[in-house]
Amino acid sequence: MNLMYLQNKQWVSLVVPIEAVRGLRFQQGKWIIYVSDPEPMAVSVFRLTDGTMKRAAASIPQYNEAEEIRIGHGEKLWQWLLQQPNVEVELVEAAGLPSMFPKVAGASPNPNLGLSGPVAIK
Repeated sequence: MNLMYLQNKQWVSLVVPIEAVRGLRFQQGKWIIYVSDPEPMAVSVFRLTDGTMKRAAASIPQYNEAEEIRIGHGEKLWQWLLQQPNVEVELVEAAGLPSMFPKVAGASPNPNLGLSGPVAIK
């Protein structure tokens, strides 16, 4: 799948295998796609553009271009996305911290859990 988005006023293309697409979420009236980045354990977040959503609605039989795909039809949108060679998205959040750690002040990929390593016995 080729994700195309604007970054610093220039088009960027991110080609990812289908296996890298981690999920699709309907949130605050928009569809969000989660994609594994080539960096270890990192996930980038993209919002499907209005143009992409119009093309999807026009391609799903029970919808037309003027309708919004409803929250209960995420699976149909997902199947449509997986068949698209190019998907226009908006970058919401680039991969940074590994996705398993909360993105809050002080969080890092190497949290201090107060544990000490093994001690050699003499």
